[in-house]
Amino acid sequence: MLDFYFAYRGVLRRLRSGALGQEMDRIAAHFFQLGYKRASAKLYISRLARFSEFAAGVSATEPITQEVIDLFLQGFPTASPRIAAATAIEHARRLAPERFSIPVLPLTVDRDATLIAAYVGYLRGVKGLETMSFGLQY
Repeated sequence: MLDFYFAYRGVLRRLRSGALGQEMDRIAAHFFQLGYKRASAKLYISRLARFSEFAAGVSATEPITQEVIDLFLQGFPTASPRIAAATAIEHARRLAPERFSIPVLPLTVDRDATLIAAYVGYLRGVKGLETMSFGLQY
């Protein structure tokens, strides 16, 4: 799936090396399935490749620890690339949890969203609420 985003053999070889190299095609497919735009997916994949090389240099065979992640993120001088790298790493943690020593935390259920969904169901069933015709969903 990396071939969809990158064309050069050297780049593909670099992306498939490192601590997350074996999972990079699966991660690229994940971004494609989620509907990420090509530019956004390439940015996240590039950040992950950089992290993968860094993690391989720090801990070659061991699972990636939180200390390795923190050390990598400290290398970014500004917040924007640090946030993009942290987001990409979170995607990788969810797709390849066996490569990380940190457990993936389950997504929390938003109690308000559950309450709102129940109320909308009530409005539809009891009050006859119709879906808006100009494209908004509720």
